[in-house]
Amino acid sequence: MHLFLIDLYVSVDMLSPIIHVLNKKQKVLICGINPNQSFKEDKIINSVINKNVKYDNFIPIGNFEKILLSIVDLIKLLPNFIQKKIKFFWEFLYKKKVFSNVSIIEKYLKKNNISSITYEESSAEKYVELFFIASKKMKIPMIKIDSGIAAIKTPLSKNRLENSNYFISPSYFMIKNKILKNKKLRYIGSIRFTKYWLKILDKIFKIEKVKDKKIINVGFFTKYQSKENPGTLKLIEKLKKENFVNIKTREKPRDLYPLKFAYFYREDYNSSQLIRWSDIIVSSRSTSVLAEALIRNKKVV
Repeated sequence: MHLFLIDLYVSVDMLSPIIHVLNKKQKVLICGINPNQSFKEDKIINSVINKNVKYDNFIPIGNFEKILLSIVDLIKLLPNFIQKKIKFFWEFLYKKKVFSNVSIIEKYLKKNNISSITYEESSAEKYVELFFIASKKMKIPMIKIDSGIAAIKTPLSKNRLENSNYFISPSYFMIKNKILKNKKLRYIGSIRFTKYWLKILDKIFKIEKVKDKKIINVGFFTKYQSKENPGTLKLIEKLKKENFVNIKTREKPRDLYPLKFAYFYREDYNSSQLIRWSDIIVSSRSTSVLAEALIRNKKVV
């Protein structure tokens, strides 16, 4: 059985296409490693679940941690205005609290007869390390997937190859104008940014688009914590005053808070829907989803 670790939404976005390809003939186990967020009801996740795919909401944990996690689930039921006041609590759970250990993980891998472990590179290191230590003991290959497509040239840092036996990169790493070669590196592209997967996304997510040649639909990709966000918001407010422009925004989906009040999960459209809806895409920073915009022949600013 192939194990896939799901953390923030970006891991859902990048790993689901791979699971979709495997689930026809291979057994797959999806396991959440994020105590704040569960994607069990997510439309993309549900689209890849079939008789060959099992979903575990969270990694195996001890008895005390089970009680703690039950309390956390109750806190998630509180109104949003209360949850927003305890952001420090959610940040502590995600960044500091470790719910499991190597011994428990080993038993989990044996129980499920795991033959490979795959995760997206921005996943919480504290859990990735536990799985990597256990996988080395059990000689199970661990595969790290790039979190997107490089929109700008970036050097290969040492830590990008850590905690993995293989690193799947959709983009070439270059050194002195030559392709970098490493026994861990595999250059095989990204299923996420293919017409094959985009057609599947189109079936999962619908859009409402009024055809009016006088109206220009403009989609903005934003990040509320970024230094350029104030300038982006000013531009959005300025354009809203024009009667020939419709505007929708999409927050970068790396919010670590419960989905109930996570910025990106409360928007009208996800990234793929926004791109399909828009005539023009505006982004103040490099982001992998711009590759999808280009594949869909959208104008990008």
